[in-house]
Amino acid sequence: MDVLVVGGGIAGLTFASWLDRRGFDVEVIERVATYRPIGSMTTIYGEGLQVAKEMGIASELRRLAFCQERQVLHDSAGKPIRGFDLRPAHNLQGGTLTVRRADWHRVLVDAVPGSVSLRFGTTVRSLDESAAGVEVVFTDGRKERYDLVVGADGVDSAVRGLAFQGDHRRPLGYGLMTVVLEGVEPLLRELGIAPFTVNEWFVPGRYVELTSLASDVLAAIFVYPSLPDGRVPPPEERLAVLLERFAAAPAVPRAMIAAIPDPSLVYCDDVAQVILPRWSAGRVVLLGDAAWALSPMLGAGGGKAMRGAYTLAQEIADGPDHAAVFARYEAALRPAIELLQQQTVRMARFALDGRPHAMLAKRALFRLLPERVVVRMRSAPPKGTAFDGDV
Repeated sequence: MDVLVVGGGIAGLTFASWLDRRGFDVEVIERVATYRPIGSMTTIYGEGLQVAKEMGIASELRRLAFCQERQVLHDSAGKPIRGFDLRPAHNLQGGTLTVRRADWHRVLVDAVPGSVSLRFGTTVRSLDESAAGVEVVFTDGRKERYDLVVGADGVDSAVRGLAFQGDHRRPLGYGLMTVVLEGVEPLLRELGIAPFTVNEWFVPGRYVELTSLASDVLAAIFVYPSLPDGRVPPPEERLAVLLERFAAAPAVPRAMIAAIPDPSLVYCDDVAQVILPRWSAGRVVLLGDAAWALSPMLGAGGGKAMRGAYTLAQEIADGPDHAAVFARYEAALRPAIELLQQQTVRMARFALDGRPHAMLAKRALFRLLPERVVVRMRSAPPKGTAFDGDV
């Protein structure tokens, strides 16, 4: 069986690796010409680590992981509300890892077997299904036939647009920018940010997180109301947009924005979920963000992509009837996906609620809660990210 995987991200690479192990011919295409190490931090929860362990990459991910030691919450004026010792959370988290998404992706790229064909700089132009398979025309002009096509090409999936009717992207009303700066020890001293510390600011209608991953590495997350029509600014405009959106933010976040040396390092998106009645159509099936984009607020998307890739690959290997295979895959994943989508919407509403009474409630919440409760809140994996079975 010949399988085409559209999208060389976490979902697509994990799926290709698993299916190759089961003796299938797998080709992966990726629209970008080359991978770039952009993005920020993310979390690998239990299910992602279970799959990574079986793939033989868990030890490398652990080597690349970061441990935060302290969390400091700030009010909208920049004044610290409270600090917490996060070291007790390391035991509560168990297998949870905090890594750079770019590192996670690189480890997966290195783990892809040489028998998997990986082509860059192209995506699908058309899909034509028949009893013999799916005829695919690529944007580089090539034409091939496959038994199955797996769309793992993200929230704006080309495969979804070709094979599924309607617009299934559901904007959540906020934009997101992330960046990681290396070799910035003087900047950390200037900003007064201690190593291995998570700093959060609840600015009305906005959210900022600056995390010092080491003595000279700083990761930043900026969340803000969407631009008109959900526009995603090009790289050359991103710093100006950040400065405009956070003009009323405290001095430290604004100084961090001003210190970003190259706007092309900034990852940017208008955040949306994907809601589909079904994840498959004929011989075409969707995986990861293409099927169920969660939004980055929970940091659960990568692990769920790996779990989905594992499940789909196992189902394909166990049965030749693609309709039954896709139905079992969806039945196994959908309940947890829907639960995670609900959680991420609630989290975003909480973080971005700028009404005066909401800001007062947030300040009171973090001032009065016992430290052990706050630490547990931060460390507990979201519901729906456990692996309910052995890999």
